[in-house]
This record gives sequence, C-alpha cells and structure tokens, in this order.
Amino acid sequence: MSKKIKLLYFSDSAQAKTGFGRVAKCLLEYLYKTEKYIIVNACMMSVENSPELNATPWKSVGTIPANEQFQKQYQSDERIRQIAGYGYYMIDKIIKDEKPDILLCAQDVWGIFNLCLKPYWNKIPCIFWTTLDSLPIHEKAIEASQKCQPGNFWVWSNFAEKDMKKHGHNNVKTVCAPFDASEFNYIPKAKRMELRRKFNISSNVFCAGFIFRNQLRKSIFCLLEGYTQFKRENLGIDSKLLLHTCFSEGWNIMKQAEYYGVPKEDILTTYICENCLEYEVKPFIGEKQNCKFCQSLKSQRTTSPKLGVTEEQLCEIYNLMDVYCHPFNSGGLEGPASCESKFCELPVLVTNYSCGEEICEEGSGSLALDWTPYRDLQQNEFIKAATHPKSVTKQLSKVYRMKEEERRELGRQGRKWAVAKYDTDNASKKIDELLSGLTLTDYNFDFSVDKPNPDAVIPKIEDHKEWLKSMYKNILKMDVADDDKGLNDWLSKLKAAQND
Repeated sequence: MSKKIKLLYFSDSAQAKTGFGRVAKCLLEYLYKTEKYIIVNACMMSVENSPELNATPWKSVGTIPANEQFQKQYQSDERIRQIAGYGYYMIDKIIKDEKPDILLCAQDVWGIFNLCLKPYWNKIPCIFWTTLDSLPIHEKAIEASQKCQPGNFWVWSNFAEKDMKKHGHNNVKTVCAPFDASEFNYIPKAKRMELRRKFNISSNVFCAGFIFRNQLRKSIFCLLEGYTQFKRENLGIDSKLLLHTCFSEGWNIMKQAEYYGVPKEDILTTYICENCLEYEVKPFIGEKQNCKFCQSLKSQRTTSPKLGVTEEQLCEIYNLMDVYCHPFNSGGLEGPASCESKFCELPVLVTNYSCGEEICEEGSGSLALDWTPYRDLQQNEFIKAATHPKSVTKQLSKVYRMKEEERRELGRQGRKWAVAKYDTDNASKKIDELLSGLTLTDYNFDFSVDKPNPDAVIPKIEDHKEWLKSMYKNILKMDVADDDKGLNDWLSKLKAAQND
C-alpha cells in the first residue's frame, strides 16, 4: 500500500453542531474509511477541556489557547475571540507540529486570509474552501484565489464561481459540501400522521416550516407577512408555521408575528429538554417550560446550537411539514434548504439569490421566491436580497392547492437532485478524487524567512514585469505570480508614469 496522505482539515467544529461541523463529520468519516489519509482536524475549540476533541476517530486539535491568562482575554474581548477561532494564535504551531501533506481550510476566507501570506503557503498543496454569499465578491476572496495554486480555490455554491469567472477570475471551482442523505428521508403517511397526533397537530393542518439559526440575515419577517396574506387569500384554512429555531436570540419573532397579525397559536416551535433531551413541538409560550417526559421543571428550551435535536429527531420535524420555506438575504450553502428538506422530499420555497440560485435551478424541486436588491452599508455595501412577502404568499398558495401526488412528485424530484449533489458518497468521493490528484511535496516546514535586503543589486531587465519580479525576489525575498495584485499595481503605476 502506498504511503498515507496526511491531511490537515482546518474548520470551526469537531462535531456536527454547525453547518461547517456537519460537513466536517461527513467528509472526514468518508476519507477516514478510505484508509488513504492520516487526518488531523484543527477546529475552533480550546486546546484543553474540550471533550469533543477526543470523540473523533481521527486526531482533533483546538485552535484556542487554554492558559488562564489568555482565557481571561478571550472571555472579555470579542475581537480576540474572533481571531482566536480563526486560528490566529495556534494554526502556525499546529501546521509545524503536524507537518501535513495537504492543508484544506474550510473557513470564511476573510477570517483566514493571512494564511496565504505565510511562508508555508503553497510549499505544500493549500486549499481554500469557502462560502461566498453576496455580490460583489469579497475582495479578500478574489485576492486569495490569485494566491492559490490552480484548482485550489473552492467555493460551496456555483453562485460565486459564475460571478468570479464572469469578471476574469478563473481559479475557482464549485465543490459541493457532503451531507448524509440516509439521515433524512420521507416518512410514510401513516407514520407522519402518528407524529402529528403525538404533538396535537391535526391531519388537516397545512404546515409550512422554516429551520434556521435566528440571525438577522434570515428574513423571518417576510415569511410572517407572506403567511398572513396567505391566510387571507385562503379563508378558513387550518394552517401552522413551524419555526425550528432559538427564540432567545436574533429576531423577536413573537413581536414580529403580532405586528403582522399572525395568531400566536399558529406559531409552533421545537422545545428540547436539557435533562432528558426529548423534544416536543408545540405553540411557543416562552422559554423555560416544564418537560412532560421527565417531569423536570423549567428544563425545556427552544432549540439552539448548544442544545439541539439529533438528526433522527430533525428528520421527524421536517416530516411534520407540508412545505419548507426559506427566505433569507444571502447564504453560502443553507443546508436546510439545499439538501435536508429535499432529502425529506418536501417542496422547497427559497429566495432566488446567492446559493438560492443553485437551489432553484431546473429539476431541483424548488419554487423561487422573488426579491429586491438592497445594499448592506455595514458590510462593504454588499448586495442583499429583500424577499417579497407577496411571493411567499403566491408560492405557499401554489403548494397548498396542489394535489397530494403533485407535491410528492416535486419532493421526489428535489431528493434526486440533492442526493446527486450533496450526499456523502457523491460529494465526498469528488473531494477525495481532487485531493488524491494533488502533487505532494517534501517541504521541511522550516518557517524561517530570508530578511529583506534593501541594498540588493537589481539586474537590468527590459521587460517591466520581469524587472519588478526581480525586485520582489532580491529585495523582499518574495516570489510573486504574474497575476499578483501588488505586482500589477506597480505595473499600472509604471505605465502611468511613462504616459506623463
């Protein structure tokens, strides 16, 4: 057997608690089983006192220092917490200690851009795999793609690839994230009705659902307004909104519901007991409810990243719904809309922007939600999507009026589409092929760098680009590519000076 490839996977979680975490779990389990790789997962956790680091069959290491002095700063300074999670304090040491053959960074590129300036970057195959969700594409992403070797800048959705190539940035490819389709399935009707009875949801109820982290970019208010109009246009309908989210963060959902006239009894949510971990779907009546399963007092909370349901339970929650609706202003992947709800064979309504463009492509089993662009003044003036409530109304009504077999056919179509793109065996296999095809090196992980030499003698070279590159090489001790931004800035200045 040939020598195993040592892969350092740099992400934000060791276990499946977040979107990045679920992807890490699926991908690393697949690669581990091939027996071709020695895997090290560097993740956003403390280097000590994190049980999750010891729970994986591969080696997992934390990027956050554990010493007492640092932890005091970490707890009190938001900026330190952010850069620590992105590996600022530990990733160089981890790379030097582990000496990987390949570095695969599944992170926000703006958070880890500094890696491509390190002495080890491209001395081994180094890959950025990042979520880009808004136009114009982040300038750090453009620059990072130029600093990656050909084929080593990956995005999670073809939304970003299409725009980057449109503007001449061709070193980019869409690499789909893997999710386990076997964990999410359509549950037969008899079992679905049994689940509904368990949670006192009538078989006649038309249930629209939204599974989301309660963040500002999730357009819950658009769903609430569209739902209100949907009820007005379908008088007498017995319907519910199942919002699987944390009501203690982000939007004040019940205040928004009152404003738009949504009856509070129409809003269902998922409660989970912090003692017995049983879940219950029922109308939202506040946090800290009593658990009917273990009789604990004030132990039920709405679901959150720290207290969530299992994949099996989440599959049941999806199957309580008749339609899945996902309005948002932007998103790099949106697992609930792109694959989980589709694996459960639900018709899917999603904002047709950002990764939503891919989710709405022909044959995907989705109905598009229309939107209007606006600018986010706090984030580089990115274009964001304001979902039209009228479009929510229109598409909810369309699904409601479908015959049962029409809904089933749309759902089956969606699952087929999602499995082909995202199921672990398909997506992970493609990643394995990409990694296996990389040319490995014998880099010695000596991070020392030559000191700049301001007195270096520069040879006479007629070609301006080659002359500038020799200055980088001899003075700054740097090799630069032909498309390097700094190099081309200097070329532009030389050209302007010649024209004066």
